[in-house]
Amino acid sequence: RNVFHGSSARLCESIAEEGFNLPKDMHEKVGKFGNAVYLSNHVSSANQHLQAVLGRVRSLLVCDVCPGQSCVSVEDFAALEPDSTAWEGLELEQLRKAGFDSIFVCSGSQREEYAVFDPRLVLPRHIVYVG
Repeated sequence: RNVFHGSSARLCESIAEEGFNLPKDMHEKVGKFGNAVYLSNHVSSANQHLQAVLGRVRSLLVCDVCPGQSCVSVEDFAALEPDSTAWEGLELEQLRKAGFDSIFVCSGSQREEYAVFDPRLVLPRHIVYVG
């Protein structure tokens, strides 16, 4: 399935060469669903994460994703992992313990987003440079 990932031009180029790393591995801030790679099926959602770098155009990645078993709501995860009260600290081990590989969020207007906790499930295919 083709999805988009927005980031700085430098990171997009690094990801295209070396693959994805999780935010904590790069000493970056984790997203609202925890330490995961965030992807969207809409360019406009990924575009929100584009960062301009002086002297370089912005860019985003077109990727293939195999999300595995996706948790589709907070309730799904809470039912299996009742001690978890916050998504922010979520890690792959917790998600797998609950039987999931990723989180799937449908935010209306056919916008879909994935939080994928195993970066090996995401394959960067193309870099799109935005002027």
